[in-house]
Amino acid sequence: MSDHADTTPLPVLTRLGLPADADLVYRTLLMFGPATVRVLSSCLRVSRDRVEIALAILDEAEVAMPVAVPDKATPWWAGRPPEQAIIRLRERRTKGQMPPPVALGGRVAQAGLSLHGVRPLRGQALVDRVRSLHDAVREEFLYCSTEMSFSEEEAASLRGFVPRARRQRARGVRRRSLSLSESLPPALPEDELALFDGEMRTADMLPVEIGIYDRQVVLMVPADDPHCRLEVTEPLLVAGIHALFEQHWSSSTQAVTLSLRQQALVTLLAAGHTDAGMAARLDISARTVAYEVRALMDAHGVCSRFQLGVMLSRTLGDLNALASSSAG
Repeated sequence: MSDHADTTPLPVLTRLGLPADADLVYRTLLMFGPATVRVLSSCLRVSRDRVEIALAILDEAEVAMPVAVPDKATPWWAGRPPEQAIIRLRERRTKGQMPPPVALGGRVAQAGLSLHGVRPLRGQALVDRVRSLHDAVREEFLYCSTEMSFSEEEAASLRGFVPRARRQRARGVRRRSLSLSESLPPALPEDELALFDGEMRTADMLPVEIGIYDRQVVLMVPADDPHCRLEVTEPLLVAGIHALFEQHWSSSTQAVTLSLRQQALVTLLAAGHTDAGMAARLDISARTVAYEVRALMDAHGVCSRFQLGVMLSRTLGDLNALASSSAG
């Protein structure tokens, strides 16, 4: 390895969505010049597997690439200049593209990850694995959905998981879900749909469908095969995918999830109806109206009924038709 004369400050790639191993390998390439996997592994005192994964991630991010070295048969790697690396990573984030830890194609597949940490699942093997993971989860299940709507077949499949969702709730499993802002929920009864809710947030753009079980196992949809799921157990990749979920979670909007009756109440509140008027329209008691309105005010941190109605009706859109059907 030769000394690197450029005095340009090296970027911290972990701040741009890459895992720590990728940042370490990138810095080493810039400081000492092109190197092989064996040399990097020896210099950094980490396993060759970790170096290969880091290089695969850097290659997917287009901030490092293999280079030809005369009279050398073994592949050598070099890092792009810091200015180019920063531009490429920022462009990816601006365009909402998948960060490299999730883009498990190209060089990642060539790194042999299917042998240690990533395997494809399809058909009945996939169904069985999903069931076993949901039965085994004990602390937390994180889910990122890119579906805009659910077919009848998908809703039926989800209904089959209702008993497991009930058992998860009984075990105290924390559920957090990310979905697209304009997506529609599956056609399930309210009591069953509530089992899948947990903590919900929405975003205008999400990278890929992801399920994370106790931060130890990931199931995700590869970019080129929607009928397949990749099971990821390699700790470095799991950590990177989890960081991606948390990044989107922190920048997302808390989802407003209301029952049909609550939605009707919100619309009537925004229209200025009294408790007695809402009770008559919805065929419930005035005391029930007062209780539900107070619960909504407390949940959404507002101090007036009209403010609650305006805020939630804007979020939910025009619900007048829904309120009318509930009143009828």
